[in-house]
Amino acid sequence: MSEKLLSGAKTGLAPGTLIYEGDTEPRPTSVKYIRITENSAVKEEHRGDGRPALSADSLLWIRITGLADIGLISSVGSNFGIDSLILEDILETSQRPKYEGLADCIFIIMKQIKSGLGTSETVINQLSTLIGANYMITFEEETTKELDILEKRVYAGGGAFFARGSGYLAYALLDILVDSYLCCLDAIETEIEDMEDAVLSSDGPGDAEGLFNLKRRVNILHRSTRPTYEIVEKLMKPAAGEIPVVKKSAAKYLRDLADQAVRLSDSIQSSKEAINALYDENMSRIQMQTNRVINILTSFSVLLLPPMVVAGIFGMNFSEMPGLSWKFGFAAAVGAMTLMSFGMLVFFKRKKFF
Repeated sequence: MSEKLLSGAKTGLAPGTLIYEGDTEPRPTSVKYIRITENSAVKEEHRGDGRPALSADSLLWIRITGLADIGLISSVGSNFGIDSLILEDILETSQRPKYEGLADCIFIIMKQIKSGLGTSETVINQLSTLIGANYMITFEEETTKELDILEKRVYAGGGAFFARGSGYLAYALLDILVDSYLCCLDAIETEIEDMEDAVLSSDGPGDAEGLFNLKRRVNILHRSTRPTYEIVEKLMKPAAGEIPVVKKSAAKYLRDLADQAVRLSDSIQSSKEAINALYDENMSRIQMQTNRVINILTSFSVLLLPPMVVAGIFGMNFSEMPGLSWKFGFAAAVGAMTLMSFGMLVFFKRKKFF
């Protein structure tokens, strides 16, 4: 039975209390047991709440999809000696990506970008992973394409995964996630380039709403991927007291992944700078457009001042005023107004006021 945390419901509860906390209703829980050996990878039947057999002759991947069955998740935690605080982090899907090294396993939280490669909406799912000496347990909010890809690779080449150990299995998962981040970033960079071209080809400001959406998506991507390099580095070089899960045969792959993580971080920073430059250019163009309109309106107001002065003079209610009875007086007044305004217009043009 699922328990969904309501706003403020966790206040006062003891640390390690297992309650689902997420933005959406928890998905039904399903479990897959994939046994990886030297020659193959096979799916085993669900073994209920008991702990599956672990041995040095095989590598076990337990894939748990959906967080509705808190009892099952608690049972898995008990079977593998997982601390309740870690299980609490798994059920609290707003956790930031992080790495936590323990004596018997490594706990990693990463984010999976479900959608948003070419839209203004970006959906983020939490992917929690526990890595032991000869097992890996993954917890997904819902089925993710990255783990589907990894599962197919495991069935196709289980021997390679077994030979390189659980650290390589974790590497393969992180590598697929980083590739998805880079794909998302490539789509964003393409949109940035298109927006730059649109701004350069026009005199007016660009698409302010589209620019805001781009900035929002880059910030979400940055928050979701910021600790990636740190996670890879700690996986390669565990601290004293942490279980080493990466074999020498898999270390070179993690070094390559670290380079990818650095590239990802640099590219995100470059995208943020490009968006900020576009934003500044857009604001400058909006300001210039506003100034141009104000200059035109001000110039028209000034050009109308001479006619207003002349009309004001001849509109004074004095009984004796020169020219009131002159038959050409009206034409002369209008001519004077026109000449004065035209003269000011020529003056403004020469001074390049507008």
